[in-house]
Order: sequence, then C-alpha cells, then structure tokens
Amino acid sequence: MLELMYSCRGTSRMLRLSVKEGILNMFKISFKKYDSAKHRLE
Repeated sequence: MLELMYSCRGTSRMLRLSVKEGILNMFKISFKKYDSAKHRLE
C-alpha cells in the first residue's frame, strides 16, 4: 500500500514537471513567433 502511495506521488510530481515544461515551451514558441513578427514589422 505504501509503495502505491509513493508511486502515485512520484507520477504526480512527474506530471506537474512535464506540465510546467509544456507551458514554458508554449511560452517560448509564442514569444519566438511574436519576436519574428515584430522584426518583420520594423
């Protein structure tokens, strides 16, 4: 039972980390698009 709880905690931590990474990647991609569009306008 304890092992199950620990594995659940580990997977939730991994999921949280992957969600953070995904959000950061989305921000980076959108920022790059915004930056290139800004350069095109100048």
